Amino acid sequence: MGISSNSCPIFQNFLEIGGGLIHRNSQSDPLAISDILSFLGYSKIGVIVTNLSGLYIYSSSGAGNWQYSTNGVDWVNFPAVSSFSSLLLSSSWYVRYSSVNLDEQASLLWGAWDQSADQPAGINCCTNIFGGYTAFGSRGTGLGITVSVSGASPAPSPPPSCIIPISTYTVRDLLTSSLRKIGVIQSGELIDDSELEDALETANDIIETWMLERLMCFHIINQAFTLVSGQRSYTIGPCADFDTVRPIRIERAYIDVNTTNPVVTLDLTELNFEQYADLTVKTTTSPIPNKFYYETTFDPQFPWGRIFLWPTPAAANILQLWYWSQLPKFTSINQTINLPPLYKKALRYAIAVESASEYGVEPTPLLMDIAEKSKGLIKRVNQVLPVMVSDPALVSQRRTFNYLTGE
Repeated sequence: MGISSNSCPIFQNFLEIGGGLIHRNSQSDPLAISDILSFLGYSKIGVIVTNLSGLYIYSSSGAGNWQYSTNGVDWVNFPAVSSFSSLLLSSSWYVRYSSVNLDEQASLLWGAWDQSADQPAGINCCTNIFGGYTAFGSRGTGLGITVSVSGASPAPSPPPSCIIPISTYTVRDLLTSSLRKIGVIQSGELIDDSELEDALETANDIIETWMLERLMCFHIINQAFTLVSGQRSYTIGPCADFDTVRPIRIERAYIDVNTTNPVVTLDLTELNFEQYADLTVKTTTSPIPNKFYYETTFDPQFPWGRIFLWPTPAAANILQLWYWSQLPKFTSINQTINLPPLYKKALRYAIAVESASEYGVEPTPLLMDIAEKSKGLIKRVNQVLPVMVSDPALVSQRRTFNYLTGE
């Protein structure tokens, strides 16, 4: 099919697909290419020359075989692929991975294809020149599969860009480090739990004092919420749409698309106030939003925040949030804690300074200086800036000042 004028297709969303965990000598669940294109936000820019769509595969890895099918029943192994010899796949086809007896990671890399090239789907084609007025759009992300002998049934995993490491740091680690700062114990030496319980009380006293100073201390938690089709904004806080503690800050947000097998995870881009305000049509709908704006008031004690999603979700998928929440008092020396940057250091040195007198130790000037500066950094981070207000009557008159005449 010869086309004299064209514009390349594009992906509107940045998306990596976690293909899940499979057994050795087995196959991953088939994944429809039309679903991949939908999740990636496939679209055409400029002159529309065809309603067809597809993918070109320019890289594949794995000791097993990547396969494609035109009907979801009969499967063909991928040929060798590269930028100079990419495999063209139609949107009506399927892909899967067939493993061998190895523990391994397998992956695909792809780009958008509008099927306006002379070559049909199912053959290899040079895609080293892409974008602009070609049939091949800019390259997106890909699909990942994990193969394991102990693998359970296929289960989704978030892409690397969405993973926040789970903390294994405990209150015991924090307190032990603090006591080591004042020489109560040496490196590698263990301390009796009764001593740590005393340090735990000191730590909780510090947290309570900081709360009274409005110097809030936070930890990071993960929680999932179900979206409502057609609802653009959600309040979050006690008894709100998302009934939980009000986040101080959202660290990461992503969507679990639960209508597919395997589940697909899409990372959301955070917008600030100006960026969200610049969206001219905020009521645009899409099955999967790709941006969010978290609106808070200037008073950190206000019970609710509000999350705006764009485009407005048209499906009831799962919203996963990693967010900063106010840290309650520690309940046990074995409690696992996940503290944001700055807070671990500030607490460690504050506990060391406060505990020194109980052991007849004089904290060094350096130790006290670090403790003071670490706390000062948190104060600056948590500082609530004053908001300038003016009399509405004056604003409504729109009076101006002429610096030339003084009037």
